[in-house]
Amino acid sequence: MRSTQKVFIGVAVVVAVIAIGVIIGLLGGGSTPVPAPPPEASAVPQAAPHDHPTPVAVNNAHSTSGPVHMSPVPQHNANPANLSPQGMPTQPDATSTNWEDKLNEVLASEDDDTNKAKVLLEMFPNLPEDGQVEVTEHLLNLLAGGDYTPLAQMMKDPKLAEAVQDVIMSDALNWPNATKLPLLLDVAKNPDHPKAAEAKDWLELYVGEDYGTNWNQWNDKVQQEIKDNPDE
Repeated sequence: MRSTQKVFIGVAVVVAVIAIGVIIGLLGGGSTPVPAPPPEASAVPQAAPHDHPTPVAVNNAHSTSGPVHMSPVPQHNANPANLSPQGMPTQPDATSTNWEDKLNEVLASEDDDTNKAKVLLEMFPNLPEDGQVEVTEHLLNLLAGGDYTPLAQMMKDPKLAEAVQDVIMSDALNWPNATKLPLLLDVAKNPDHPKAAEAKDWLELYVGEDYGTNWNQWNDKVQQEIKDNPDE
């Protein structure tokens, strides 16, 4: 019995000592650090509402994660077809757009054939190719039996539309030698002219000789042929 009491007394003493140590530690020792509470939500800076527009995502392979800047939509002119490359208003050429009406007006006028031909020749440079072909055909009729010099001068130009050259060449074969042969010679000796080879073939046929590229001999033969047969 006394042994049991001694054990209880020993345990009590140990518990008391431990309790006293804990109390002394709490009163004199450092307290266990307690983590600081998280900052209040109000301490986090917030962007003021409506300071910037909400970025819009752009489907662009080269776009970055930064905000997207939207460009203003350009205002287009209501009728861009009437603007030149510099943005200045332009007016279409009335001759090139209404040439058929102008042609009919000239042909129906009371002017003589010479004046009609003069007006058509003035129109010619501003016409589209189909207009030049049609006007050339009318010029051949208006100048029939007269002075073909204007058409001969046109024919000498290697830059003249080939469709127009075909019309003039076909008719020129019926002109008098005094007009026809010099024209064929001028065209034949121009290597840049699309009709040079054809003109040389016709020239050889009319004078009965082939002088190759000796244009002085060609010229002498042409002049002799005109002197002998001016109207053929």
